Amino acid sequence: MQRSLLALAILTAGTASATPFTGNDTRSSAMGNTGVASADSFAASQFNPALLSAYEDNVDFGLQLPSIMFSIDDGYGFIKAVNVAQNFENTDTDAILREVGELPDAVAATSDAADEFNDGIDAGELDAYNEANQALDDKIDTIQSELRNLEVAVDDTNDSMSTLPDKPLALLGSIGTAIAIPRSGLGLALHLNTSANVGMRANIADDDLNTLELAVDDTLGYTDEADQLTTLSAEVSAAAEVLSGFNEAGDPCSGTIAYQNAYNDFLIAQANLEAESNGTTINLDSTGGDPGDLCSGTHDADYDGNNVSTYTSVNGFYVNGEFDSTATDGFGENSTVTILGANVIELGVSAAREFTYMGQTFSVGVTPKLQSLQIFEDTIAFDEAGNFDTSTLSQNTTTAFTGNLDIGVAKNWYNIWGGQVRAGLAVKDLIPQTFESASGRELSMGPKARIGAAHETRFSTVALDLDLTENEPLGYGVTTRYIGLGGELDAFNWMKVRAGYRNNLSVDDSHVITTGLGFTPFGTGLDLTAWFSPASFDEWEDIVRDAGFATQFSMNW
Repeated sequence: MQRSLLALAILTAGTASATPFTGNDTRSSAMGNTGVASADSFAASQFNPALLSAYEDNVDFGLQLPSIMFSIDDGYGFIKAVNVAQNFENTDTDAILREVGELPDAVAATSDAADEFNDGIDAGELDAYNEANQALDDKIDTIQSELRNLEVAVDDTNDSMSTLPDKPLALLGSIGTAIAIPRSGLGLALHLNTSANVGMRANIADDDLNTLELAVDDTLGYTDEADQLTTLSAEVSAAAEVLSGFNEAGDPCSGTIAYQNAYNDFLIAQANLEAESNGTTINLDSTGGDPGDLCSGTHDADYDGNNVSTYTSVNGFYVNGEFDSTATDGFGENSTVTILGANVIELGVSAAREFTYMGQTFSVGVTPKLQSLQIFEDTIAFDEAGNFDTSTLSQNTTTAFTGNLDIGVAKNWYNIWGGQVRAGLAVKDLIPQTFESASGRELSMGPKARIGAAHETRFSTVALDLDLTENEPLGYGVTTRYIGLGGELDAFNWMKVRAGYRNNLSVDDSHVITTGLGFTPFGTGLDLTAWFSPASFDEWEDIVRDAGFATQFSMNW
């Protein structure tokens, strides 16, 4: 079962992506994925073509050659759900078996130490008993602790598996290049991008979920047996504490009635623990004459037919105290993983110019574009995920050619707070379209609208963007509606430091920190960007819920 979960994690590490409103640009990514009012000239065609006629006159040429980006969006927590199998690593099953195997000797040691009380209790005998009883308690504590870890692992796995169909994972890899000639009269740009968009959905069969539920039930039974040991050990300790409070010498059965009762209670508690740990019945009475017999009365210390060392569960997951791996044979055979996605090549030509209306000057831009889509899909058995051959995707591939349109507007206000303010509005993929895979599964591409604002000075830029639409994925993936805030400090155009924040409003707790550097002497150089979800470093699944990196070589003169 654990190997099947890990195999699925390996498979999906290379799958899935949605189509959010984003661009293939390191500066925008480092500034919280902002760009509708602040993108560089060569990125304008991907964020807002109207920017091509909204720059100052000192920007005459932009070139991106190339930009490489890789990102992961696991906003619904798919990786953490799949990787729940690692919880089994937190259970020391060897320790469970070792301590259970040594329980009879530990119980016998406490019994032998208690037998020394038959002629009274002195300090040495009490110390010897306490030492033996502490060793017994330590073993039971270890068993109980490890069984709790095991119970959590099985229970979490069961819960996670049932939610996998609702937890799509998203990855995006893209390479792009662009050239721009911004002008207030007529700005032009050309971009060419290729990206891999793949979606994955797990389809968990009811019988596999039932297998996990039965495993949980049997594990709960296993921990119940350990609970009994813990309770009985506590009773022995409590009885020993009471017994040690008497300062009477000689045979306990010749002492006071209270002393005899305390001695009887101690022997009964000890016999109960021994019976449970050894899986036997122990008879105590006052007629045998043995030092360990009761002072008065009788007691049968019995057990319920199961204990930790001999526990055999009703569903067959545990046999004689050990987990039976054959009980999970066939797990995952009926569950499947469906992969659906597309390779998209996009060629766009952008044009923008300024207009004046009612005394106000603003820019309008359009980007007609051609798109080539290779749509692929496959369905594989869950238990074969680790051996998946990606070449099989090509056997179920269809090709589609289409066109679409992006539009945008932008307006500048000058001499505000020591710089200029720019606002922008853009709509990408204005024409809604639906494509079909070979089996008839639908992939949709719809309009995506975003507004943004930016404040720029010679040495700084601050930008804010907000998606107006909730953007569905291309096939399977994560729904997105981003809000982003970012800034840049410019050291005389030689080095640029960037940072930002982005949140996916369509997914709970989807906060992202973005950062990047640009080494751009004379407007030419290398940009590096990374982003991640804030979390502690030992929770790597949370860090990569929304993470990625990008690099590009660019010119902006």
